[in-house]
Amino acid sequence: MGGTPKRLFDIAFGSVLLAFTFPLLLVSAAALKCAGARPVFKREPRLGFGGRSFHMIELVTTARDGRASAPATTASRRATRSARIGACLREAGIHKLPQLVNVIRGEMSLVGPRALDPSEVDHLGERSATYLSARPGLIQAPVRPNRREAHATEGFDADLDYVRDWRVSRDLVALLHSIFASRER
Repeated sequence: MGGTPKRLFDIAFGSVLLAFTFPLLLVSAAALKCAGARPVFKREPRLGFGGRSFHMIELVTTARDGRASAPATTASRRATRSARIGACLREAGIHKLPQLVNVIRGEMSLVGPRALDPSEVDHLGERSATYLSARPGLIQAPVRPNRREAHATEGFDADLDYVRDWRVSRDLVALLHSIFASRER
């Protein structure tokens, strides 16, 4: 899907974005580390193009046990502080910046369907081949205005629509939508 032009765009634009946002990524990682988050990065197993497995990289933005808050004991104060910082990073989308490395390595694309957890493939059944014919995206294409996500399967359906009906214009709209949506926050 998209072939060489899409891949070249991902490499060029992804590299520029990584270079431009690298200082922000360093400051965010340092803030998490000072707040007690260890490790600062997590690697989640995902399936990508052609069903190849890879590790999607993100900043750790939740308390160690996965909850956003914990009782106020001495041991949990750091986790709570870390979770507060993590919530800010998630709200701003900064937790996804390390995925630019996945984009540059060719495991992901700037725009594409959601990265699948290996356990989700069975849920898609026969549709998994179509879903995995595209690189997962750092940004997902916006759901078309006439569709509303009532439940999780419609999210998959929207991603499948994107894969089946991919166009450069849809990627550009998704990127612009993402940029302007982040400016409104």
